[in-house]
Amino acid sequence: GDDSQSIFAFRHTSPEYMINFGQYFTPNFDDFNLVENHRSTKNIINLANTINNKAENKIDKDLIATKPDGVAPVIEGFYSQKSEYEWIANQIQTDIRNGKVPSLLPIEMNCRQWHLCLQKWVFLLF
Repeated sequence: GDDSQSIFAFRHTSPEYMINFGQYFTPNFDDFNLVENHRSTKNIINLANTINNKAENKIDKDLIATKPDGVAPVIEGFYSQKSEYEWIANQIQTDIRNGKVPSLLPIEMNCRQWHLCLQKWVFLLF
């Protein structure tokens, strides 16, 4: 397993068994770290390594990207849903004005009906 992908704390789970495998099962085991990532770009992997290195309880590892740099990730924080959607809509508007094809713009949001949440802000800008 990957201790860095143990994201189910809401189910009261943790990466404890992976991190301290030898204490729970057997002290004599071979540990194989599969660190090559063939899915994400180097910029994404570098960000993941930065975040993983800040974790206190972890297995020490640095992921290695096999893909080139790609687009640098953008991380923004917002105090309200309204300010988040306005920012996203402004980014979309800027990208379209700069010649990007709307259907090719990637958007990731934490909203079950993101298309409805964002729709009102995009239409207000155009």
